Amino acid sequence: MASTISLVGTKADIAVTVRRVLFGSVGFIVHAFVLGMFVLGIFSIEHEIAFVEAALLYIFTLGILHRFVIEELSREDQYSSDDLSEYISIDLLRFIRHPATVSASELLHAAMASPRGAFVLAELGFIAKEIQDCSEKALVECDPKTILESARKLLMKFQAKRIAAPHILAALLGESGSLNALLNRADLSLDDLDRILEWEALHEASRAKVGTFSPESLQSSFGGMGRSWVMGYNRILDELTEDLTMQASHAPRGMILHQKEAETISGVLTRSANHNALVLGRRGSGRWTMLLAYAAKLRANELALGSAFSRVLLLKTQRLLSGTDHPDQDFLKALQHRDAGRYVIVIRDLGLLLSGGDARLMGVLMKLLESPNVSVIAIADPEEYHKAIARHPDIDAQFERVLLEEISEKEAMQVLMEEYFALEASAHVTVPYRALKAIVDGTGRYVGTAAFPGKAIDVLREVVVAARRIRPSIVTEDMVMKAVSVRAHQDISGIGNTERQSYLHLSEHLSQRIIGQQEAIHTLSDALKRGKMQMGSRKRPIGTFLLLGSTGVGKTETAKAVAKIIFGASDRMIRLDMNEYSESTSVDEIIGGGTGDKSVLTRQIQERPSSLILLDELEKAHPHVLNLFLQILDEGHLIDSDGVKTDFRSCIIFATSNAGSAAVQKIVGAHPDISPADFRKELMDTIVAAGTYSPEFLNRFDEVIVFKPLALPDAVLVATQMISAIVSALQKEKGITLKIDADALEAIATKGYSVEFGARAMRRAIQDTLETYLADRFLREPPKRGEVIAVTRGDLKL
Repeated sequence: MASTISLVGTKADIAVTVRRVLFGSVGFIVHAFVLGMFVLGIFSIEHEIAFVEAALLYIFTLGILHRFVIEELSREDQYSSDDLSEYISIDLLRFIRHPATVSASELLHAAMASPRGAFVLAELGFIAKEIQDCSEKALVECDPKTILESARKLLMKFQAKRIAAPHILAALLGESGSLNALLNRADLSLDDLDRILEWEALHEASRAKVGTFSPESLQSSFGGMGRSWVMGYNRILDELTEDLTMQASHAPRGMILHQKEAETISGVLTRSANHNALVLGRRGSGRWTMLLAYAAKLRANELALGSAFSRVLLLKTQRLLSGTDHPDQDFLKALQHRDAGRYVIVIRDLGLLLSGGDARLMGVLMKLLESPNVSVIAIADPEEYHKAIARHPDIDAQFERVLLEEISEKEAMQVLMEEYFALEASAHVTVPYRALKAIVDGTGRYVGTAAFPGKAIDVLREVVVAARRIRPSIVTEDMVMKAVSVRAHQDISGIGNTERQSYLHLSEHLSQRIIGQQEAIHTLSDALKRGKMQMGSRKRPIGTFLLLGSTGVGKTETAKAVAKIIFGASDRMIRLDMNEYSESTSVDEIIGGGTGDKSVLTRQIQERPSSLILLDELEKAHPHVLNLFLQILDEGHLIDSDGVKTDFRSCIIFATSNAGSAAVQKIVGAHPDISPADFRKELMDTIVAAGTYSPEFLNRFDEVIVFKPLALPDAVLVATQMISAIVSALQKEKGITLKIDADALEAIATKGYSVEFGARAMRRAIQDTLETYLADRFLREPPKRGEVIAVTRGDLKL
């Protein structure tokens, strides 16, 4: 027989019972009957006033009882007791059919029937029947006290006071093996379950509306009434500006972003001088939302303190510049009444104002910035600042710059949840947790040209609109991937069959292009597979490799081949010659020097996040530059001089180095038959002993891959590969068939073989022999299309 507990007599049980008696179906019938009797009494006797008074008293009493039930019995204060039954919330107990004998199965059914529980199930992607089928046998022997104890442990974690439906579901999914299998089937972890419970709590909180006659509502509606009367009406100023105070007060209250920066702005604006703030942040970083939050807080503080009101006004820059022939005169007129009160002027596009105005307008703007009772908050992105604002040092000096850093993915997720709650009612579209998670992950990793939370909100709004056209109106992960792919200029819909095959057969493909480096290719291929399937940290690039070896052994060619095979084109490789970054000032070229010129590296990664980065001849870079790249290797991102964060997690990074080249010849000369493993160890020891790279530096890479010198048989294969390219080109462009005998090929390979210079020496040997011979022959006897040309060792004079 299944174990049960009794919830009879608990505060929640009493509240539910009173509510059912007074305001349930039976109570409704009784109240209707009593009020009906009053109505009949009013029309049947002379003392109708008494009946009216009695009816009003009865209604008033019901209102008092309802308020008592709702506010007193339903209030869930912090509670401390060993009695688990007292922790049950009213919301959950309402759906328990038999409070006297509550089993584990009854708890589950009540949780699923609750709106809060239904929300969690919908976001998990479960249906009630799935849970019932999985739990039918498992819950028979389960003690409900065990479930309640597990649920109570979750209260502190989720800052809750009573056990509600989400906590019961979380306890069951975490404790029951059969129910936990549902999470695995949905490809969700227990961490994902925690995020969904946090989301549900946020959703529940968002349903609590501010009352019509609450102080907050009254303040929002009437707090600014008479403000213009108090400060003096200013027609010209009102024509050129828009009052943001009311807009800010009516804006929905949610998660406040950039609180530290908002406090900084508040401090700047209270100064006696230089009381103007310039907010620098990328598009979508929450600049405008932060300003509205500041305006609302300013209004609330002034009302609470009873101090003089400030008007927060948005300058209509376009109206000022294009609406009149004399913008400076209109600006001056707008300032004539500045003594009537305090203003906070918001300039949303200061760069446009400075680039479009003349010297007279600059003068008026300076007067505005220096005015003791006018503060200015200007908004600009870092690039606009350098191009337009910094070129006016007198105006720039009047501002305190406040830099907005991009918010984290966790904060972006919370903002996205709030945005979804705002859209939910009007759009009638369901956005499951997995879809929201895909939006944050996708935009965070692949959309580098905009900032959180704006870029995530843009994608959410787009997919919600798309989902409204289909039935059922549910946003899927596929819809999200398509929307993000358009913004990222690449397909991010997951690893498809073509890409899967590229990784599975990477070693084979590389072996066709890279000669004599089987161990290096094998090590590289395995590391790339691990990185792609995220066997390690998701915060780092797909793969980071240091390729060591002498010149011409295939290091750069390997990078080109990987870019072609993995990313589909060799031009997806960003090549940086580290010889050009040998000075300490070279750091500015990587992260930008604060002059508005974007870093070549970050700009390209923002536009195409999935790229291969080749750092050629790494040993020639300045140590400060090396430290910069170590940040990318460790953290997977880079923050430039303007505070813009660039994500490198979808990149593959190759660094090549000729360090230890002199030692290569000594090692090979002393040990001609040395094994690849022993060769790698000796070369690494030599490099570390020479102080070229420290062990700590080398350990930052996923793999340090040593390319051994080419042996003579390898040189023959390299020569064959290079000559094949010449043969193909002649056949394709001129229709000429070129045949080279084995002796000639071996002679070319022997001439071009070099331990020191590898394939580069081979390329020069082919140019000096075969290409020179063909050039002379074609000059003497121009070939005809379809002709067959045979080349022997004697022809090449080898």
